Amino acid sequence: MTLIDMSDVVSDFNTQPYKVHRSTAGSYTEGEFVSGSVNVLDRMGNVQIATGKDLNVVPENSRSTENITVISNGFLDDFYSDSEENETIADVVEWNSKKYKVVHVDNWSTNGFWQCVAAYDPKL
Repeated sequence: MTLIDMSDVVSDFNTQPYKVHRSTAGSYTEGEFVSGSVNVLDRMGNVQIATGKDLNVVPENSRSTENITVISNGFLDDFYSDSEENETIADVVEWNSKKYKVVHVDNWSTNGFWQCVAAYDPKL
């Protein structure tokens, strides 16, 4: 089955800037925890309020907060969510002066884009 490359459609559809804050893992030094560094990546993509269908993949404790869906193309590793098996720390998406923690990622890179759902966290 041939897959359709949707990257041109994604880049034409209401593209706007956002930032991805990516943290590296921290470590313990002489008994004290030292946070890892944070890299801020400038990205372009489609950002919109999450739909009811999007909320089905969000953990229940995050469903009552503001959630966004971000669709992006062009980057191999656009988004990370918390993962013990891969030892990754969830990315934080900054959009419209608010910060959202990535809670779910769909890798549609074979079709030319990535999609994530992120939940607003006022503590970020």
